[in-house]
Amino acid sequence: MKIKHLFTAAVLSVGLGASSASAALLDLTEVLSFNANSFNSSMIHLQNKGRMNGKIVADVESAITGGTFDTVTGDIKFDGTIKNRSNGNVSAFSAMGSLMSSVSRAGGLFGNISFDFTSGSWAGYSLDFIFDDESYAGGEPNGFVTGGAKNYIALWGDTKQYRSVKNGNRFCRKNIGKCHGLDLRIAYEDNGGSGGVVPLPASFGFLLAGVGGFGFARKLRKKA
Repeated sequence: MKIKHLFTAAVLSVGLGASSASAALLDLTEVLSFNANSFNSSMIHLQNKGRMNGKIVADVESAITGGTFDTVTGDIKFDGTIKNRSNGNVSAFSAMGSLMSSVSRAGGLFGNISFDFTSGSWAGYSLDFIFDDESYAGGEPNGFVTGGAKNYIALWGDTKQYRSVKNGNRFCRKNIGKCHGLDLRIAYEDNGGSGGVVPLPASFGFLLAGVGGFGFARKLRKKA
């Protein structure tokens, strides 16, 4: 193989490797809110015996700072705020969790996300939500939703503080005074994950070093 062909192959390998690595990291840009057919998003609601009772406690605000979702590892993290509907108080949170790909639903996701509240009336509390491998709200899934103005991740889950199952009803422990459910829609963009750095494998460095060595050897032959 000629040196120039080897170099071209090396450059293409590096380019493709970097592209595939960065494509796995999505930027989370904002929380989407809407109301359709008595279905509200995005909000935290109260539960009765482990089921949503329709009362909305707080709205998740739209701003997300530095949020990313790694579709390979499943790691998801983002910061934001919620606004209490009863008194207008705003609480800031930092959310982290893991979402895995469904094997039975195309584009489906399931897992959990923990919300740690860092300031405001809920400061010091945490809520840990589970997202099942199911579809909700007239067929909208826990997972990727495409089409419309923006692509987004749809999630619906309950706090995982359940103590028993009786007559088909799940009874949850109190958490921040009440049991909570979450309905969330997070817009995303495939920008290569500007919220995080995707390092190139060390093997690429060795490959480029080898190509450089070939070039140096060719120079020596010319001089001789």
